[in-house]
This record gives sequence, structure tokens and C-alpha cells, in this order.
Amino acid sequence: MSLLALEDVELALGPRRLGPLSLHVAPGEVVALLGRNGAGKTSLLRVAAGVAAPRAGRVTVQHATPDRRARARLVAYLPQAETSVETDLCVRELIALGRLPHLGELAPLGPPDLRAIERAAEELAVTALLDRPLASLSAGERQRAHVARCFAQEARLLVLDEPTAALDPVHAADLLARVRVHSRAGEHGALVVVHDVLLAARYADRVALLAEGALLACGPPLEVLSPAVLEQGLGLRASLAREDDAFVLRVR
Repeated sequence: MSLLALEDVELALGPRRLGPLSLHVAPGEVVALLGRNGAGKTSLLRVAAGVAAPRAGRVTVQHATPDRRARARLVAYLPQAETSVETDLCVRELIALGRLPHLGELAPLGPPDLRAIERAAEELAVTALLDRPLASLSAGERQRAHVARCFAQEARLLVLDEPTAALDPVHAADLLARVRVHSRAGEHGALVVVHDVLLAARYADRVALLAEGALLACGPPLEVLSPAVLEQGLGLRASLAREDDAFVLRVR
């Protein structure tokens, strides 16, 4: 059963076209989306999140095409560059925005909402920052707070565009590990844009690689990220291998 299904989707990327392509995310699964700059990763995520419509094809969440409000309860979307500080919000207030799809108009936060906020803050290790203004945080701390907002939404599907962009290697790995734990608990799912091949291999159940207007490969990392695919899709002359509990990328 698919949590998210993109079926024969086509997108316009300026004068170019992406697709048709089909991609799905199953409950409990993390799918990492790879590709060079300009390959269409962000455009595809916007369609998956319901922010933009495809040129052709069909997008379903839990085998339905929900309206905007229902989709907001099912899909939590993190766009690129969510680390800006053009706001006076504190971390607690930012995370609380994830509860809006569950509230009636002008309704106050109730006990379930407050519990969801606290739980999300704990999952992303930002509990100590809850009363801090966003402007006082580092870019990495702000990014974790934005992901916590997505967790607090309690949506079945996370759609995250480069959530590790502002993070150092240790915190990037930690965040993706938390996304994987969250996805597997309660059979949530995640579609995540990642630029680091090793992070994608380590934390994703499957990787999908966009190149030359098409879905070049999709499947378990070691099965699909062959030297030929890495070179064609990413311009990377390398091979991916697993040694003990670690993935290794050998550049040729």
C-alpha cells in the first residue's frame, strides 16, 4: 500500500520537461531524492506536497486526492531555505504552527496540541530552545526547529526539501536518523531531498535519482547506485559499497 503515489507525473522546468515518472512512498519508509542542481527535485517535491500541480499525471495520498485542508493534515512540507529569521516567533510558537491544520478557525491550542508540540521538540532535541527567539539561534538550530514544526503536524507523510542544508555532518546525520525513526514509528513516511550520497544510502530505504528529465533509478541504495548511475546522474566517478555497518564511497 502506498502512502504517496505519483503516477505518470510530468512537470515543466522552464523550457525542459521532467517525466513522465512514477514514484511512491510506502508507510514506514524513507525515500531520498537525489539529483544535480536543476534536475527538478524541488519542483517534484512541491507537486508531492500539493503546493503545485503537475502538468500531467496523478498524485494521491493514501489512495485519494484530498482537498487543501485534508492534505494539510496528511502532508507536512518543509521548503528550501526555511532558516530565514524574518519573524519575531520563538521556537515554541514556530512548532505550534504545525497544529493549525487540526484547529478550527481561531481555536486555541488544546491539551493534545500542547502534547504534540512538546513531543516534537523532544524528538528534534530542541526542548531547551522552546522559549528562545528564532533570531537568537544558529542556522542549524533553526532548521531543527522547522523540522519539529513538521513533526508536530502529526501528518502521515513528511516532504522535506534539503533539511540538512544548514547542518554540519554530525547534525545532518542525526537529523536524518530522527526522520527515519519518526517515519518507522506509526508507519509514517518521508520523501527527502538529500545531496550527500552517503547520508542517503545510510538513512533511506530507497533512493530515487533524477537526471536528464527522467527518473534514472529508484530502489535500495546498493542496488541502484552503481558506478554507471552515479556518473550519469551525478557526474560522480565513484562506487558505493558497504563495509561492516558503514557505507563507503570510493572516488575513482
